[in-house]
Amino acid sequence: MTFCSVHRLPENHKCPFDLKDIHKKIYYQDALDFMNEKLTVAIIFEQLTKKELNKFETIKLLDGIIEVSESPEERIAALNAFKVLNIKNEEVYHILENCILSDESYEIKHQAEEVTKNLFPKEYKKLLRRIQKSPTD
Repeated sequence: MTFCSVHRLPENHKCPFDLKDIHKKIYYQDALDFMNEKLTVAIIFEQLTKKELNKFETIKLLDGIIEVSESPEERIAALNAFKVLNIKNEEVYHILENCILSDESYEIKHQAEEVTKNLFPKEYKKLLRRIQKSPTD
């Protein structure tokens, strides 16, 4: 049960187990590997470009950095990675929306707005209208 970096993901090897349901709940073996080293946006980007991660895994790992990193610079880099990688899907939009609506850091909110504006211009306009209509605290 030890695989090289190309074959460690279940979809890349002939695993006799049906792991499709498990994939929705975990970040794959890559996340476990990264636990013992510093996970950075640069590492994630490199893993994706080498096709050692797919977009689904990339999104999950970048979201993990945004959620748990104590470094504003690393969180901003993770947000920018969505733009650089041009990942446009519902999951990415919800990650960005969550940052805009609920993050405590102005810098994170601002960067999430910039990335959302770039990747999802129509949705961003709708989000702004929704924010403006909501009552303030």
